[in-house]
Amino acid sequence: MYKNHHETEVAYDLSPDRDRLLRSFKEKDTETIVFHPADPSTDFLIEIYRGKGWNVVNDPFINQEEVAELIKSHKRIICLGHGSYGGLFGAYEMIINDSLVPVLRNKSLVFIWCNADQFIQQHDLKASLFSGMFLSECEEAELFGVPYDDELQIDMSNEWFASILAEHIASDNILENVKREYNDPDDPIVTFNRDRLNSNL
Repeated sequence: MYKNHHETEVAYDLSPDRDRLLRSFKEKDTETIVFHPADPSTDFLIEIYRGKGWNVVNDPFINQEEVAELIKSHKRIICLGHGSYGGLFGAYEMIINDSLVPVLRNKSLVFIWCNADQFIQQHDLKASLFSGMFLSECEEAELFGVPYDDELQIDMSNEWFASILAEHIASDNILENVKREYNDPDDPIVTFNRDRLNSNL
């Protein structure tokens, strides 16, 4: 899930009243917040948090101060979408970047974006699940020389991964459970992605 953040396609009605949104978060009885910047190409990730009652930020224009405050007020931080070694992409800048590392420490983290492993390693963060490069689009498979039949194969891999992670994201050993089920030695896309899922707890 790598994408130039300047190319992020925004096609959502995004939190026009942030103050109201932030107030509603404080009223909900949940310790988990999800940052998943709106982008149709990562809609399959919605399944991971659908119906769980967690606080969810889809606005790719949210600023760093707001993100920092939201991280401080939650124990579990889940970040999903397109990104790089530098963090999680928003619309025009990183939503998660190195300036937020101090508030991310000692939080329970799940990071699913391309090369999130490099962000974790360079900042010595601990996460129950994080991804390296993750092939979620045809262009990415072609870039890395991973064979596939058609776009449907990649879509099915995406949906399968999201449904499995949705089932196990609250388990004690997410990595073991996800890798056990998201496993098809005959599918190069699944094998590539599965091999790049990690935990350092």
